[in-house]
Amino acid sequence: MILLLILAGIVLLTILISPVFCRRFHTQGRILALHSLQPKFLDFGAVSTKTLDHVIDGCRSRGLHIGTIEEAIQREDTVAITFDDGYDDILQILPLLGEHRITITVFVPTAFIGKTNSWDNFLLKNKRRHLSEEQIKQFAAAGVEFGSHSHRHRDLSHLQDDAIEEELRRSKNILEALTGREVKYLAYPFGRGDSRVSAIASRLGYQAGIWSSPRVADAFSVGRTPLNRFDTQLTINAKLHPGILSGSEYLKSLIISRFSHLTPLIARFSSLSVSR
Repeated sequence: MILLLILAGIVLLTILISPVFCRRFHTQGRILALHSLQPKFLDFGAVSTKTLDHVIDGCRSRGLHIGTIEEAIQREDTVAITFDDGYDDILQILPLLGEHRITITVFVPTAFIGKTNSWDNFLLKNKRRHLSEEQIKQFAAAGVEFGSHSHRHRDLSHLQDDAIEEELRRSKNILEALTGREVKYLAYPFGRGDSRVSAIASRLGYQAGIWSSPRVADAFSVGRTPLNRFDTQLTINAKLHPGILSGSEYLKSLIISRFSHLTPLIARFSSLSVSR
């Protein structure tokens, strides 16, 4: 009896939340947040290439276009696929971009270009490597859009204004020099930002700050829906096409984002450095 009441409560909560989720899709487009395509033990943020295939198939079956962030914000029929951190395991999908005529956006912490990760997945022995300069150029030549993930992947909300400006200006300049294209967007490291970060980013020429969850803090920010290791064709469809299950996906996105906020604390506790 208690279990039935709990299940009924979850269903009711899903129904109540779904309209909110639908409105966010309507006003901000569909922007999906991914990290790595190389799942490892205790790494729940990484997804398999099969999950990405589900996304592409789900978009096609619903007549959705896969395009840039700008297109996803402006058009209801467009989905943007974004990758944070710029790990080199996404090289495996380079042939798919031309085959399916799609693009992706990759957010890069520029101090780690060509280096191994040093702030995430603390229990893993084999750290992931970030894209090199040549690989970034290769992706840019294939039409991939690049955005800033700051320079040193620091929690921007805990920095002084001058340090925030240095992080964002340096990252923008490095990526624009490598790709020959304007860097329009900033993805907040650890999903953490505030009005100060937004104001500085806007002053430096960024068009928007991209969050790691559908919830945003100000008019400068744009939300995203994260994909994770537990996603299936069913949950992906709920994210792509708001409906009865979308409320639970919205709630799950917020919970996952909150867990990512703990990463800087774990890094400090583990005596790991994220500085160059």
